Amino acid sequence: PMATALRIILYGAVAGAAAAAAGAAAAGDAGMTVHADAPTASALSPWMVGAGIEDVNHELIGGLSTQLIWGESFEEPASNASRGVSSAGTNGHLTWLPTASSGAGCEFALERRIAPQTGLQSQFVGGEGCGVANRGLDFGGHSFSSGEAYTGHFFAKGGTAATVAVSLFDWKAKKALATQTLEIAASEAWSMHNFSLSASASTSCYTTAVGADPYKTCNKNAENICPICTGEFHITVTKGAVLLDQVFLEQQSLRFMDQPTRKTVVSLMKDTMGFGVLRNGGSQCNSEGYRWKRFRGPAYDRQPFDGTWYKQFASPGWRIFEFLDMCEAAEIHSVVTMNNKETPEDMADFVEYVYGDAATTTWGGMRATDGHPQPYKPFWVEIGNEQGLSTSLTHDVVALSGAMQGKAKQLKLPFNLSFVVGGNGWKPAAFNGVMEALAPGTPTG
Repeated sequence: PMATALRIILYGAVAGAAAAAAGAAAAGDAGMTVHADAPTASALSPWMVGAGIEDVNHELIGGLSTQLIWGESFEEPASNASRGVSSAGTNGHLTWLPTASSGAGCEFALERRIAPQTGLQSQFVGGEGCGVANRGLDFGGHSFSSGEAYTGHFFAKGGTAATVAVSLFDWKAKKALATQTLEIAASEAWSMHNFSLSASASTSCYTTAVGADPYKTCNKNAENICPICTGEFHITVTKGAVLLDQVFLEQQSLRFMDQPTRKTVVSLMKDTMGFGVLRNGGSQCNSEGYRWKRFRGPAYDRQPFDGTWYKQFASPGWRIFEFLDMCEAAEIHSVVTMNNKETPEDMADFVEYVYGDAATTTWGGMRATDGHPQPYKPFWVEIGNEQGLSTSLTHDVVALSGAMQGKAKQLKLPFNLSFVVGGNGWKPAAFNGVMEALAPGTPTG
């Protein structure tokens, strides 16, 4: 339907232009000839077709990210009905609940006294047969497919040895589709536990009326339908008690070039829609916690933050460097928006991190350790997002771009840095006093 609508608009525009040209030519004026059947797409610049993405509508976490778990670090508080399980997610959407088989003797608690793997708290589960269940984004249910491999990990620790089972579960059929048992050694340190599960059957998906399911929140719509799938992911204690943190689950076949990125979405953007450029920005970048140094290294070591769209706890799992990795692999030009309140020192470090030699620079070496041995390909940097034009913003742009240019000169980069300044509602009157704030010779873009 979208492609059809686009064709109608395009053909209508071409027909109108052709008619206007014919009329102009008949009147003796300058005209033009439109070749509507000529293949011109290949002649377009790759910068002509693209999109801006951000995490406002689960475009990143829950969209491009392969992560199936919603609320992976148990940062959300417990709800009134969750018996101590982290569950009250952003905007009231559930994250975790006790499994249906968890009896009255089960003990659940959010632990804040013992240092978690990340964030402020971890999930305590105690009692034989006691477990927590996750249905993914907005608690809408996972769609597991028969024969598909699902891999992941979680972090655990406990004062005594424990046994934990992870399962793909169909809550409507009330049966496990795959289960793996793992032993947790007694330790005061967090340990990472990997698992691999193959679904023995597929879960089902169906629609119900908006508001009919007590767990699934759907926005009102004209069709009054709410989609639900019957898959759950379980972590169940079969012996002892454990603390849990940083849970990750993905479907292996959906990875794009061995990245934690959905190849179906990448294919849609690149092959179907023909995107040549993507901007990762938007109001998510205005959050105080949105800083590039938070987003490097393994996702399970990154700290959750108070986001723009997902308060209080936004996932750091798919951010700047996953975006750059995806764009490089897909051969898509990229624009990365940075918080204009980053420090000049940190932005100089950013240039060294993405472009510095791994063997001779500190931050280039960290990039290699993080899994990207070679410098990144050149990309655009946007400073700020939708700010009004002011002396304050100008000073930020001058300080950050100047620090980045200085680092680029030090590194002797064989290309110029390119900048975009993100603003909103700029009017001629707003420029009063701004140009005076620019130091002579300051790079602008």
